[in-house]
Amino acid sequence: MPAKKRRRYTQYSQADTYRALHAQQAHVGVGIVEGSVHGNRLQLATTAYGDLQAVVLARSSDWYRYSLNAMTWQHGLQAAVVGTHDSCLPVRVMAMDSLVWYQPYEIRFAIAPSETPDSDPFERRRKTHYGRNVLLGAFICGRPDAVERVMTLPERTRLRYEAQKRQMLKRRRGRPFKV
Repeated sequence: MPAKKRRRYTQYSQADTYRALHAQQAHVGVGIVEGSVHGNRLQLATTAYGDLQAVVLARSSDWYRYSLNAMTWQHGLQAAVVGTHDSCLPVRVMAMDSLVWYQPYEIRFAIAPSETPDSDPFERRRKTHYGRNVLLGAFICGRPDAVERVMTLPERTRLRYEAQKRQMLKRRRGRPFKV
């Protein structure tokens, strides 16, 4: 039986991200420092930013899933290498699907509400898993455009986003993610 085809958004795994980083080191301008890979953490020597302590994730929204944003956890990470950038993070992000560095709190597209709701480019994306992760990550980081967007949503949806934000700000139960 042939393997089930993975969809665009779910096709990224952490192992795929490691392989892509290893294969694209020269093209992206980074190098993995020899002997620095421990669990999910590694040290990158970049031409633009110097040496960075980084974590490898399948998607940038995994930052919140693994509670790397918890205030009580002092992990010292300065960057994240991800398969796809689908959230807003307080550290630099290297997206392996587009081979682009994103600055802290930067996202791929604008999420601010427009004056004409019919031609709002983000409204259709917002109702997808990808768009929800982008909006939730920006809302957790406190970006003004995300807060404004959430406040324009219907009350039930707004309350759900606020509850998810409160839950994501707490550390998850169980064994911590190894970094």
